Amino acid sequence: MTLRPPAGFTVPDRLAAFDVMRDLAEDELRIEGVSVTGIAAPGLRVRHWSLAESAVRGAVLAGAELPEVWLREVAVDGADLANAKLRAATLQRVRLVDTRLTGATLADSSLRDVVVKDSQADFAAFGTAKLERVLFSGCNLREASFGEARLREVRFEHCDLSRASFHRASLQRVEFVACTLTGVAMGDLRGAAMPWSDIVASAGELALGLGITAIEEETG
Repeated sequence: MTLRPPAGFTVPDRLAAFDVMRDLAEDELRIEGVSVTGIAAPGLRVRHWSLAESAVRGAVLAGAELPEVWLREVAVDGADLANAKLRAATLQRVRLVDTRLTGATLADSSLRDVVVKDSQADFAAFGTAKLERVLFSGCNLREASFGEARLREVRFEHCDLSRASFHRASLQRVEFVACTLTGVAMGDLRGAAMPWSDIVASAGELALGLGITAIEEETG
């Protein structure tokens, strides 16, 4: 059965300006219909930031602490969220393109109808998160952690997942297509699906994951 793709959405044409340096400074902030830009102040920490029907364009929030942030129908393009702490975030109908998520923490978060495309998410932490109808396309997910996460109708395509961890993760209708899986514990991918050509290409990794060693064939 074909996976259901993440639900689409359209950002309004007219958006008010919102600068993270000037305007993002208080907890419980609820805004919608804005274009978020700018560079956040060092050490920024804002709880319960709610953003809806908006765009985040090139904003720099690297290292910011944004626990329990809530995003709905938000298009993120060219933003820097490296090492951002987004624990217990809620993302619904969100699109992240060309976004830097290196080392970002999304533990205990809920991602539903989310697309992450052409983005850097190496060392990102999705531990104990819930992902439903999520697409990762063309992403660097090297050494990302999905430990104890629940993944349902999630597709990884053309992603580098080298040494990523899925330890004790729950996978339901999860697909890996044309991905690099070097160093991934194959036993942790139980329940996932792959094209037959990818299975053949990953035969060595699969054998290692099952504890199978190769016998050198005698010649002559």
